[in-house]
Amino acid sequence: MSDIDIPPLTSWLVARGLAGALETDLMQGFCTECRRDGLQLSRAMAFIDTPHPVHQGRAFRWRNDGHEESPVVEYGRTNEREAAARWQGTPCYRLVTTSESELRRRLARGEPADFTMIEELKAAGQTDYLAFTHRFAADGAGAQAVVPTLTPSPPVRSMLRRPQAARHRSHGCP
Repeated sequence: MSDIDIPPLTSWLVARGLAGALETDLMQGFCTECRRDGLQLSRAMAFIDTPHPVHQGRAFRWRNDGHEESPVVEYGRTNEREAAARWQGTPCYRLVTTSESELRRRLARGEPADFTMIEELKAAGQTDYLAFTHRFAADGAGAQAVVPTLTPSPPVRSMLRRPQAARHRSHGCP
């Protein structure tokens, strides 16, 4: 995958979203297109908080490693008891609560697996981890975020980065 592959992928994603495709179809199609363009993903997940009285948000998951799991997970409040402790120990929490816009760990190069979930991915043979965020409000105040996480299949690809235009649009979260 190279920078030249990004605009067609973005156009495809926007067109499908505007046409009303389901989130699960968008995730499946996006990951399939990334793989077709040479980014050998094995897992991907996107989170989005929702204004719902019971469910704080939804996670959309995709895997290409033969492991079956539900493609959609609705999660409850993450500010109480065990849920708060789990959430606060994640890379996504770090991105949402700091000014960092992305978090990447090149595990095959010996970078630290400094979160439990990244340790688990490394133990499962994953070589790289990337999480980034896009806020819906430019000032970030009270904004919700979409936090995709990407885990490429070996070998590590040098093109696991967002183009400069995408980095410019990110505001404060991975």
